[in-house]
Amino acid sequence: MQIVPISERSWSRIAEIQREVYVDLEPESLAVLQRKWEVSPEHCLVCKTAGEVAGYLLAHVWNRPQPPKLYELLPEVEGGAELFLHDLAVAETAKGQGVGARLAQQLIDDARAGRYRRISLVSVQESEGFWRHMGFSPVASRVAPCYGDDARLMAMELN
Repeated sequence: MQIVPISERSWSRIAEIQREVYVDLEPESLAVLQRKWEVSPEHCLVCKTAGEVAGYLLAHVWNRPQPPKLYELLPEVEGGAELFLHDLAVAETAKGQGVGARLAQQLIDDARAGRYRRISLVSVQESEGFWRHMGFSPVASRVAPCYGDDARLMAMELN
């Protein structure tokens, strides 16, 4: 298992995984996903197993109280001490192999080593238990309806 930055060649597989995984939400366009990468390429990762992309993580700098909306290009963001973990998805063929946890832990480690004080995310599709296991806690704040009915804002404070 190898965690590496996203490259241009990764995008077709990322799009496949997104379509496969998000059954309760409409997949985002490739342009919307790639915008996160353009803004913060150092926080956008893939996990490869046997040379194939098995999962991906998209995160970016964020300095606003509400999460960015789905399906919209990320607005210009100037600096900030917070990362927003926009998306983590694992291919069905790689489920149960620790791919998601490895990707999330890599981001957490990188954020701690950097200047970041917090990582936030919106849990969707019954993923709250996974994020709690990774150390995230629910935040008492509403999220935009585009995230779905079970969506919950969560965060991890970094020391």
